[in-house]
Amino acid sequence: MNDRNDRRILTMTIGCFLAFAVFGVAEILKGSTLFAVLDETGYSYSRGGTIVMASYLGFFAATLAGGAAAELGGRKVLLTAASACFLLGMGGYSLARGLPAFLAASFLIGLGCGATEIGANYIIVDLRRRNPGLYLNLLSACFGLGSMLAPQYSGRLFTAGFSWREIYWFAAVGPALLLVFFSLARYPRQINPDNPENRVPPERPAFRTMLQSAFSPGIGWFYLLVFAYVAAEMAIGHWIVEYLRTAREMPVESASNWLSLFFGCIMAGRIVGGFFVERIGYVNSMAGATALTMLAVAAGIYGPAGLAILLPLSGLFFAVILPTAIALISTRLGETERGTALGVLFCFVGLGGMAGPWLAGVVNDFLGLRSGMSVALFFLLLLPAALLRIGKAIK
Repeated sequence: MNDRNDRRILTMTIGCFLAFAVFGVAEILKGSTLFAVLDETGYSYSRGGTIVMASYLGFFAATLAGGAAAELGGRKVLLTAASACFLLGMGGYSLARGLPAFLAASFLIGLGCGATEIGANYIIVDLRRRNPGLYLNLLSACFGLGSMLAPQYSGRLFTAGFSWREIYWFAAVGPALLLVFFSLARYPRQINPDNPENRVPPERPAFRTMLQSAFSPGIGWFYLLVFAYVAAEMAIGHWIVEYLRTAREMPVESASNWLSLFFGCIMAGRIVGGFFVERIGYVNSMAGATALTMLAVAAGIYGPAGLAILLPLSGLFFAVILPTAIALISTRLGETERGTALGVLFCFVGLGGMAGPWLAGVVNDFLGLRSGMSVALFFLLLLPAALLRIGKAIK
């Protein structure tokens, strides 16, 4: 029985890793194909930003309701539903002809992303209670892997003569396989090692108490921090290909490679960053990373052509900020308060993902692509203020 249960734990863990890789592909494929969508449809940059924003509205909705859905339907149901949303969203996106169809398909893809974010993290924490940090970092690395593969995949197919619609159609194979996987997989029976006799846990606090803890004094600065961080990262992630293709006159395949480099740097930075964050301190690490990020992004946008490479290399410094913020807020709160606050935190992640690409698209229309990319710098300027208040609060 134990061997069978151990196999189920391993199978479900691998499934979470695969789901996060598909999450990375779905998330970044929007940015690496957006220029082709705009070329075909004739939509403005503002409309392109609105299409991206619809995805993050779906992400926000999924993270807002994901915790309750996991409690009512079980952990696995979220990843099964996420796979279905990915499949319907990618298929619908490849067939979309009007703006409402694009918005609906993008919203479905966002639902899949948010449900995967909540569901996979819940499952890893549930099944890997002895060393969750290791497996959560591996989970994040799988997202980075998918994020790197998406621009490579789309760039090579564009070069080979395929359309963006065919690129989305082929990519839908991944979530189709995930849907079959999670429909058939059995969720393991997991005994809490801290409560092997399954004693009745203490009564959960009232919802009002949990909500108050999620908005206690000082917590709001964490929400501003992750909101601004994600807005800046996604403004770059969704518009860098169009910026390099148009403003820097770079071939599509090369621009796609630089998008891969950006997310590859984020993945590498998160792996390496864990070795020095504990020694330097959480707030000091985020402050240093923010300063280096701002310098790299500013030089990459406004510097000479030779410095443009700093734009994707800024991912090395971006990388540290979000996981360190999550670690810091986790260490400051008790178990119940932590869960509620992290749920709200993920909602602000979704809001940042909506705001950054959308605002960059609007600025692109009115002031040009270079100014649009500078939206990332605008959001990065909010980070020092948030970090200053967080640093004072934890002293």
